Amino acid sequence: MFILKGSDHYLQFQKPIVSEINLQVPLLQLETQDGMLEERIYRTNLFVNIKRDKNNDIIDDDVEDSKYAKEDLEIDKLLLTLIMNSCKEGNIQRALDLTSSLRLIASVEKAVLIAVRFHLSSLAERIQLIQEAKYAKQKERELNKNKN
Repeated sequence: MFILKGSDHYLQFQKPIVSEINLQVPLLQLETQDGMLEERIYRTNLFVNIKRDKNNDIIDDDVEDSKYAKEDLEIDKLLLTLIMNSCKEGNIQRALDLTSSLRLIASVEKAVLIAVRFHLSSLAERIQLIQEAKYAKQKERELNKNKN
């Protein structure tokens, strides 16, 4: 039984103090530099998708959207760092997989330069194929916008 004072009809509880909590996604190998970068990419990508969903925007990783350009650039910078680390280690397949995750065409061009710098010409050729596919997809999207 609680005794309420004055005109209070309900029991009042104090609101908790708002504090900042560092969020971290539980991934394997978080102790390595690549693991920390992958976690930041995943977390940023998650937050961007939540923003897009909240604004009822289409969630498509290949679309260059000016609303989310800052986040896309941040993700691409992290991916380019991972691509460079993969090229250093000679892990060509991983570098190619990471390149296909890049959002901006300019970032794909930078990935080609990274591959050339590490003398991985076969990787550079494959990345150029990804770049051409992204160009074709972008032109097709522009044509569809112009028709509508």
